[in-house]
Amino acid sequence: MTLPSKPEIGAREIARINGQMIGGMLSCGYGWVCWQIAASAPEWWAFWGMAYLGFAGGGLMMLAGVFLTARLIKNLRAWKKHSEVAVAPRADRMVEDADFEPGGRAP
Repeated sequence: MTLPSKPEIGAREIARINGQMIGGMLSCGYGWVCWQIAASAPEWWAFWGMAYLGFAGGGLMMLAGVFLTARLIKNLRAWKKHSEVAVAPRADRMVEDADFEPGGRAP
């Protein structure tokens, strides 16, 4: 992610972070359901693996959402630091004929 052109968080970044978090919670919920099914009877042993994958995938998705949030905050802080150091733009004076040397070049 590059530095933003303005110090505002866009809807796309918010939707991406929320999507990561919601997807992670849904995956963990799926893992919990599989865990409950596997714990109900020994013949449902295959659900242990599905529960593990649900918990692992959901945890990684939520961790990715946390890292996206941290990276966005870091970039916004860098933008703020850069804007505090920057100088307001100002116009240069226009070159006039008197500024040129006799050869036609500017000094």
